[in-house]
Amino acid sequence: MTTETPLIVGAGPTGLAAALFLRERGILARIIDSADKPTTQSKALGVNPRTLDLLESTGVTDRMLEIGRMARGMNLWRPDRKLATIGLGDADHRFPFMLVLSQMESERLLTEALTERGITIERGIGLTDIATADGGITATLSNGETLTPSVVLGADGAHSTVRKSLGRDFPGSAYPEPWYLYDARLQTTLDDEFINAFLLDDGVLLFIRIKDNLWRIVSNVVDPPHSIATGHNDRFSTMGL
Repeated sequence: MTTETPLIVGAGPTGLAAALFLRERGILARIIDSADKPTTQSKALGVNPRTLDLLESTGVTDRMLEIGRMARGMNLWRPDRKLATIGLGDADHRFPFMLVLSQMESERLLTEALTERGITIERGIGLTDIATADGGITATLSNGETLTPSVVLGADGAHSTVRKSLGRDFPGSAYPEPWYLYDARLQTTLDDEFINAFLLDDGVLLFIRIKDNLWRIVSNVVDPPHSIATGHNDRFSTMGL
C-alpha cells in the first residue's frame, strides 16, 4: 500500500497530541498502537503549564482544567516539622501551577478530541519494522500491511520499535534503589493543594492528591505503608491505608 499519510506509532499522550495538532492543520494522520485497549492505570500525573498552552486551541485544556487539580507548589517536611514551601503562584505564566491529572484521563480527553475530528485509533496493530531507502520510508505493520507513509512519528515509548528499527540508541541510567508507587485512599491533614515531600532518614515519601481521598504515594523507602502507619507525628498518624 502506498500512501502519503503520516503514520504515528503509539497512542500515548505524545502520539495522541501529535495527531490532534496535525488534524488542526488539516493533516489527517494514521495512528496505531499495539495495545488492544487504552491504559486503565493512572501512570503519570502532572500536566505542565506549557502543555496546557499548547493544547488550549484544541479545547482539550479546558476539559483538563474541569477535572484536574491544581498543585500550587511543594511542601518539604521532616517528620516533626515543615522545612519550606516552594510555591508556583508567582510564576510568570497564565497557568502558574502543575495540573494533577492521571495519564489515563489525559489520554481519554485527547482520544475524545480526535474522535470528534474523525480520527480513529487503530488498536491491536503495532509496527514490526521500518526502513528508509532512496529518500522514502517503508513501514511494516503487525497485521502484515506494508505502507510508505510520508513521515513516521515514533511515540512508542522507551522500547520504541521505530527507534530500534533505525538503529537509534536511547542511553540512560537507573537509580541504584527501587522506587515504589501506590495510589491509596488516605485520611490526612496534609494541605492537598501542594505536593508534600517528607525527607526521612532512610529515604523520601512523596504525597500527591489525585482526587477525593485518593493520593499518589511515591517513595524509595522499603515499605512505604509501614512508614506511614508508624509515623511519629500527627500528620502521619492520621493517615490510613
